[in-house]
This record gives sequence, C-alpha cells and structure tokens, in this order.
Amino acid sequence: MAKKKCPGWRALPLALAGAVTCSLGMLIIGLGAEFLDWGVEVRDLISKIYIGSAKGLAGIFIGMLWGFADAFIALLVFGWFYNIFVGKPKTES
Repeated sequence: MAKKKCPGWRALPLALAGAVTCSLGMLIIGLGAEFLDWGVEVRDLISKIYIGSAKGLAGIFIGMLWGFADAFIALLVFGWFYNIFVGKPKTES
C-alpha cells in the first residue's frame, strides 16, 4: 500500500507564495508613490528599514528584492515551526 502524504502545510510553497505577494505589494507601493503620489509615507518608512529601497525604479526593484527575501525567510521559518507543532497525523488502522 502506498504511503499517504502528510496533509499539513508544506513550508516551501508557503514561503514562496508569501514572498511573491510581499514583493508585489512593494511594487504597488513603489509605483503608487513614484507616479501617483500615493503611499509616499509608507515608501519612506520602508526605505528606512530596507537598505537601498528609495525613489526611482531602481529603488523600487531593490525594495521588491528585500521584501521577497524578508517574507520568504519569515514564512519558511513559520511553516517549519507549524509543521513541527502540528506533528504527524495519526493513521487509522
């Protein structure tokens, strides 16, 4: 009989999905601040946290990279701990 896979979260897909979402959020905030004067205060706050993130397209790209890396690491660790705490499901015999 084939082994059943654990139905719990897998850490890597969680980390990738969250990292892409965070990176897209950085893109939206950066483009909004650059071209629409929307979210300028948020962009300025982010630029104080992420080195290199600033005005301009290069700064937006650097902010996207920082956001991707930050979210990926945080969610990978979160997913790893989640899987540890949930444990293996009990199999019915």
